[in-house]
Amino acid sequence: MDTKREFTPKQKILITLYKGVQYAWYKTFSFKSWVKVVSSSVYFHIILLATVLFGIHKLLSLFHIAFSTEAVSNIALTLAGVIGASIAIIFSFSTFILQSTADLFSTRFLNEYIEDTREKVFFWLLVFFTVLALLVPYLFKIYQLDILLGILLLSFYLIFVLYKTLRHRINPETTLEKIKDDGIRALQKANRFFKIHAYVQNKIFAYKKAESELSMDIQYRSQPGWNIKILGSIKYLYEIGLRLLAKNEINSFNYSIKCIHDIYLKHLSLRNGNLIRTPASLFGGYVVDDQNFTNTVLEYLQSTAERIVQEKRKENIYYLLKIYESLIKNTLHITYADITSSSHKGNPILSIVLSYYGGFIEKLIESQENDWIWESVKSISTVSSEILEITDDYFEYDQISKLLGRITIACVATQKEAFVTELLKAYFNQIRISWNRYESNEILWRHIFEELKKAVLLCSVIESGKSLSMAGSFIGFHEWQVRVVNWIFNLEDGQQQKEYLEKFISFLERWSDFLIGLARDVGLNHQQLGLPIIQSVDNNLRVIEGIKSKFKELELDKLHQKQSSVLSWYFEKTEKVEDSFLFNLEQVLEILLREINYGLKSGLDVERQIKLYIRLIEQHFEMATLGHGYNHPRITVKLVHLGLLMNKYKKEAEETLIVAKIDELNKRYLALNSEFFELKKKEKNLMGPDEFQLCKEIHDLKNDILSPNRGLLTGVRFISSEEITETEWESFVAKIKYCERIEYITTVF
Repeated sequence: MDTKREFTPKQKILITLYKGVQYAWYKTFSFKSWVKVVSSSVYFHIILLATVLFGIHKLLSLFHIAFSTEAVSNIALTLAGVIGASIAIIFSFSTFILQSTADLFSTRFLNEYIEDTREKVFFWLLVFFTVLALLVPYLFKIYQLDILLGILLLSFYLIFVLYKTLRHRINPETTLEKIKDDGIRALQKANRFFKIHAYVQNKIFAYKKAESELSMDIQYRSQPGWNIKILGSIKYLYEIGLRLLAKNEINSFNYSIKCIHDIYLKHLSLRNGNLIRTPASLFGGYVVDDQNFTNTVLEYLQSTAERIVQEKRKENIYYLLKIYESLIKNTLHITYADITSSSHKGNPILSIVLSYYGGFIEKLIESQENDWIWESVKSISTVSSEILEITDDYFEYDQISKLLGRITIACVATQKEAFVTELLKAYFNQIRISWNRYESNEILWRHIFEELKKAVLLCSVIESGKSLSMAGSFIGFHEWQVRVVNWIFNLEDGQQQKEYLEKFISFLERWSDFLIGLARDVGLNHQQLGLPIIQSVDNNLRVIEGIKSKFKELELDKLHQKQSSVLSWYFEKTEKVEDSFLFNLEQVLEILLREINYGLKSGLDVERQIKLYIRLIEQHFEMATLGHGYNHPRITVKLVHLGLLMNKYKKEAEETLIVAKIDELNKRYLALNSEFFELKKKEKNLMGPDEFQLCKEIHDLKNDILSPNRGLLTGVRFISSEEITETEWESFVAKIKYCERIEYITTVF
């Protein structure tokens, strides 16, 4: 269908005008930006000064303006005085700036901050121009005025540049930038020095490649004091940051943290590939000796975290979370010089960063501030996903997993349902990331599903009966499964398709095992967990059927049977039920009846599903209360749906079994209510069911599934209404001898 819209002439004119205005605005903005860049260029300033000087010279020549020797001397003296006064003003202003910003700096750094090479150069240039202006009348016989004008313009330009520099130094971030740059330059200088020594050492001793890769770290260890100046810069940043925080300079304080972050990342980039891991103890993990650089940086960040949490600085807390996330993301990519070693050593630097990050997260959780906890939950979810995208290392995953667990428990203890649900999504994200990356890592998968089960159970503890938040997490995961299957189906490369299909089936088996364990622990009658588990099974069955229809040669019977195993645990942990209608059970019976119907149509073995259907009805019958005599017949009548299918597909043995089971349950019902029925015979006006309540339920069922409005039915009634004809109905019901001579008449008003 063509949905193209035709615009009216007026609309076309307005659109053209709008586009024209937008284009003009864009060009104006671009031109202003270009002018700003050009006007701030040193080359532009030089050209401008030369042009002005040349123009003045030409004007003087054109109008034959000349000055006497005495006038030139007076101009020279005046010019020298102006330059000298400017020097005094500018450097007084510089002293004022230092005094006004001195409380930001430590005394030690203030001395370094005062030292500015460009300021010294400009000072002596201005002194030189002052002296030169005085000597021009005596040193030059021609172009005296031109030279004096040149000195004047150059002096004013230098004063202007110096003024801009001083104005720039008022901004605290300029100081922070200078400290950061000094620290990075010191890192680069030390790295170049050690590289040269390592290269010379390798050449002298002719080390093999494996040994030569270790020499860089050895050079760093041989001179442990190489980082004193750099750590001093980090300390200055930390101290200045705290002073800025006291002045409520939120953005500048954040920038001080970023500068520390940038210096540390530069350290990591320079040391990447040449750090050596050493055992911390005989049976412990491994550590890295980077001359206490990492620990010092993280200690400063931890101290900063304690301060901003104590002062409830929300914006700074959120920023520090991002800093930690960035550190974790970068440390994930660290490689080590001893990578060829046979034993597994993990990533010690990442482990240290995760420890400090975890401490910060726990402080935020302890604060009981909902906004902080929410940001912590989002942060830990992001970090968890980033770690699994890079590595399946157990030590790193275990750290983040334990942190997730502690946060989950804390949120449960404070009844924060939304937070726990968000954490639940983090576990599902781990599965999404891992299914095609780490399909052979059994330890990881066992750990993921163990932690997921804990999170699900904890979430169910605090979730209210009417809440669907956890069910929403499961449904989102089901939708992801369907998207993955469709993506696999659409792959054109046959080998790639086969590879990913095997990985997905392996994941489905693990997911099904998880559902079996969860169902066994809580039962499907659980108010919060029952429906998500049942929906998961339903989704699995649909996915399996889709795979089998596309790849008929695959053997998926074992995986298919696991779904029935999940459903078989419906009444686990249930002792008694009050109603004949259990919503979750209706979902289970619908799934089973649909599977039985599909299997009978396709000639598949459905004996397991038939037995399970009957067993669930029996269990429901045994656990149900009397319900004024109505519960048990309404439970028994559900066997009729199964019997109708057996009759339709000519399964005589199964049909006979079901008819016998209906008769057996009805006899038990009559025995349970015998006293009531005896009383009712004596009291004719007594309300309640009679001995033929089952027959009435069967009659009502007939009216439903054979009704013209049967399209409105749901569950097992809908399946029967779609599959069963009136002839098939009469054929089966006639075999229920108890109701053989009982007939009900439906009155239509």
